Amino acid sequence: MKLLIVGVVALTLAIAGASQAQDANAHYRDLLAKAKAGQAVDWQALRFAYAASADADGPPDDIRKKMFAALNAGNFDDALTQAKTIIDKDYVDGEAHLVASMAHRHLKQDGEADAEQAVAVAIFKSIQTGDGLTPASAFTVISVGEEYELLRAMGRRVTLQALQQAGRHSYDVMTTASADGDQKVFYFQIDRVLEAEQKLFGGKK
Repeated sequence: MKLLIVGVVALTLAIAGASQAQDANAHYRDLLAKAKAGQAVDWQALRFAYAASADADGPPDDIRKKMFAALNAGNFDDALTQAKTIIDKDYVDGEAHLVASMAHRHLKQDGEADAEQAVAVAIFKSIQTGDGLTPASAFTVISVGEEYELLRAMGRRVTLQALQQAGRHSYDVMTTASADGDQKVFYFQIDRVLEAEQKLFGGKK
């Protein structure tokens, strides 16, 4: 009887987990459809929904490298192709939208460039939940990649990275430098990043 009860509980939890996963995917798909249709959308909610969905593994790193290589070489058609590949996989990748905007602009496609730029700005603004200068005003990310993408968009490079706990939250502390050598430290709240990693590794730390 005890084994039967344990089995029923396990099955119930599995069904509940599957239902929650379906709900998360449906919520993300609904917000994504609105964003692609140009409707008003809460971009932070869309990013968080993406992080909770089954699509949240992101594109391979080699595609991003190809995108920047093409952009730096002035091959804007290829840069646009690579950017769209990333966007198709991860619509809330602000950096890919920004590169797409730059590529469209060089290709004299100003309407498309404006649209991609607007999406990129909206995504980056949704990450900036504060000024990022203290734990209390930290930026809120769903991936480590977002940290670097936002800092690159701000024209800053990372010189040192550290992990910090404050209260019930975890933070990446990024020491950065601008092109002229100005140094500044930014805090990123990474609770969702750690939650995703915990799920990925089956709850193991």
